[in-house]
Amino acid sequence: MRRFLCVLVRIAGSVVGLLVSGVLGYVGAAFIVAGMANGNEDAGLAYSILLCPPVFLLGATIGAAAGATITQKVLRQCTSFWKALLGTVAGLVVGGLPTALCLWALYDHGIWHDGLSAFLAAVAVACASAAAGAVIGSGWKAKPAGETQS
Repeated sequence: MRRFLCVLVRIAGSVVGLLVSGVLGYVGAAFIVAGMANGNEDAGLAYSILLCPPVFLLGATIGAAAGATITQKVLRQCTSFWKALLGTVAGLVVGGLPTALCLWALYDHGIWHDGLSAFLAAVAVACASAAAGAVIGSGWKAKPAGETQS
């Protein structure tokens, strides 16, 4: 049961890191867009479409890896941020590609035009796959801190 609880705590840390870093990145990008647009609404919309999603994705990726790593350090297990980051990127690729194909199929069949639900489902799948990848990556060959100091 202890191992199961540790995994749940790492998942929670990864999700919190993903949300905090993603939102901070998005807010930062919004301030940059506001500065670049100079009151021009059309330019602001274009800059928002081009800048905010990649910044959110980058912040969320780094945040998920950092959250999983920090949580694992609190649990006194040795891990690497780079393993967690690699797991996060792999989770995004594994979760993002099928999601992109599903969205393309939805758009091709006209379902995408019915509302925002397909987009929100895609965002949820991408965030869940990033958090799962971070947890798996951070736990890969992790050892309790007492075993590695010998």
